[in-house]
Amino acid sequence: MQGPRHGIDRGKLRQMTELAGLVARRLCHDFAGPIGAISTALDLLEDDNNPEIRGLIRDSARGLAAALRLYRVILSPSEAPLANHEARALLADWVSARNAVTLDWQVSGDQIAAPAAATLLGLALVACEALTRGGKLTVGDDFVEADGPNLRLDRDVHDAIGGASGAVTPRAALAQVVIANAGVDGQRVAMTAVPQTLRLRVHNSGDIAA
Repeated sequence: MQGPRHGIDRGKLRQMTELAGLVARRLCHDFAGPIGAISTALDLLEDDNNPEIRGLIRDSARGLAAALRLYRVILSPSEAPLANHEARALLADWVSARNAVTLDWQVSGDQIAAPAAATLLGLALVACEALTRGGKLTVGDDFVEADGPNLRLDRDVHDAIGGASGAVTPRAALAQVVIANAGVDGQRVAMTAVPQTLRLRVHNSGDIAA
């Protein structure tokens, strides 16, 4: 029996196609909320020129724009490094749409290599979503940490970060992509989860520390 033509592994290709579909579903889910809020607010604005409604439209539009910019860096990073202040601003805009979450940006240097920026920002999104009741999101040179009450990491996301085999769900698709891309760049992600704290640390493949 002949192997895959042109070096294409059909099994891998199928997995990549399925993962791309899950990521698309995840994006549609994340964008549906802000778009729906804008649509509803515009309908209300026709009858009542309320400053609060205008604020809702503005905040929803900003949140949607921030998500688009952030996902572009995470899912399709350029070869050029990302300015430190730009990476921070991208994440800060996204975090600002999450109530009661504060950002502590500790990344040093003027620039961040594109793959490293994609990994850190992707892990930051994953960690931030575990802060179901707000808290603090800290991002350093090689780690992301979420601290907050009632911190809850979805089981599918936990398994994706830990490298467990099994079907990937839309909720875990982003984590799966971030972990896979980090592996391609010779990195691995170690996870430590205790009550109220989730820590994700990025190691080079040669590191043995956990």
